[in-house]
Formats: sequence, C-alpha cells, structure tokens
Amino acid sequence: MRRIRVLAICSAFVLIAACEGFMHVRGRVVDPMGNPVPYATVSTPATQETVQTDSAGQFDIMYFDSWFALGTHVRVDAAGFTSVRKFLRRNTAPTSNVLVLRADTTRS
Repeated sequence: MRRIRVLAICSAFVLIAACEGFMHVRGRVVDPMGNPVPYATVSTPATQETVQTDSAGQFDIMYFDSWFALGTHVRVDAAGFTSVRKFLRRNTAPTSNVLVLRADTTRS
C-alpha cells in the first residue's frame, strides 16, 4: 500500500512537470492611426523576457509557463509614446493582440 502511495505521488510530480513549457504571445504594436511602431520594446514582467517589434510593429515573445496559462501580461515601451501594460492571450495570430500606443505628451 505504501508503494502505491509513493508511486502516485511521484506520478503527480511528473504530470505537473509535463504541464509546463514554452509559450508564445504574438502581437502588433501600432499608433492611434494604425501605423506600426517599429522597434518598440515588449517585455513580460513576470518572466523578464524582452523582444523588440520588427519594422511592421509585430512581435513574438516566448516565455516559460504552465500549459494551463491563457496568456501573460506584457509591457510595451517606445520612444515618444506612453508605456502600455496589457494581458495578451497566448498562441494567437498577431492580428488578435493589437496594442495601441498613445503619444507621450508629458515630455517636451
């Protein structure tokens, strides 16, 4: 009976470890007019992963998380714009995760 209990506990740990892996969050960063914002910095504060958008404003950030996670919070920073924080769903097309940056009016 003790062996069965130990086997069950070990199996549970293996199952939990198998439920973690690398996830992708894809998206696009645009200005209020819908123009792409190239070379914006996109980061996941929880895992500290960081990428830059390409010339079309698109990004694909990979991070390690549980398979049960629906997505992750990201922060977007770009020169001349205010920072944006938003929850993005994982493994979706870039067109479904669009982040709109507003002009930073606090700097002169």
